[in-house]
Amino acid sequence: KPSQFFSITSQANHPKEAAMFIDFVTNSLEANDVLFAERGVPISSVVRAHLKPQLDKAQLEMFDYMDRVVADSSPIRPPDPVGHADITNNIYFPQVVDPVLYGQLSPEEGVAILREQASLILAENAE
Repeated sequence: KPSQFFSITSQANHPKEAAMFIDFVTNSLEANDVLFAERGVPISSVVRAHLKPQLDKAQLEMFDYMDRVVADSSPIRPPDPVGHADITNNIYFPQVVDPVLYGQLSPEEGVAILREQASLILAENAE
């Protein structure tokens, strides 16, 4: 999974230009000559191949590592639904995990609470 994602807000005044900027930063050899893998190994194989002759030993090891692991990688999962952090921080740990671990709730009771509360949060955010 990448450590960073580019995104364009749905309220952007210039979404086409924003997309063009992301494309430029991601795929342009000129832009990547300036960035020089400053934010990690570029996603574009064309950019990686272009930069490789200019890399120092440590950077070359990073690029080579990415070339090796790509064969074993899989598509990334879709992003977590809106409300995921709320469920994790306000329901899962404080209302379920901790009470179950301290014997205040049975695992079955914890699951029931988690399902009920998570369903409410997800339904609220689906609207």
